[in-house]
Amino acid sequence: MSTEKSATKKNKAYLTKRALTRATGKATKSISKEAMKLKGYIVKVENGWVVKVDEKGKSEKISRLSRVNAKKKVVLD
Repeated sequence: MSTEKSATKKNKAYLTKRALTRATGKATKSISKEAMKLKGYIVKVENGWVVKVDEKGKSEKISRLSRVNAKKKVVLD
């Protein structure tokens, strides 16, 4: 019997939902801070609205998002 891990287990590299969420969360916070420094505001989605937030924390609603029918097929290019 071999004590070496099988090739499939040893080379198994994948992203878990938790790891992906951590990485994207950190990246989003970092780039948001950088954008705020450069432009003085960021645009984000919040509670069904596209919102512009300035350096002082003032929010301005830009546009309400429309609902998407989840039954439709989404195709990414």
